[in-house]
Amino acid sequence: MTQIELQQLLDNIYELSFLESILLIQEKDSLYKKSDFFKQTKIPLVNLYEKYFIYMNSKYSIEDKLNDFITKIDIDILTNLSLE
Repeated sequence: MTQIELQQLLDNIYELSFLESILLIQEKDSLYKKSDFFKQTKIPLVNLYEKYFIYMNSKYSIEDKLNDFITKIDIDILTNLSLE
């Protein structure tokens, strides 16, 4: 399993329901353990996915916050500030 394949696997797992994700993690675990990434890090697939899940959720929450901030900006106030 290459790092690209591992990234695709994590992406696929992320899109599944909770129970389906557990099944897929168990199914792919033996293949994952043969990967160079696992050999270098010794991080179990379930732990890697937990970290990935946290990363993805924090990433989206930051993007959502930025989008909210941008949409709430009052253009008139910005225009007046730039003119001063």
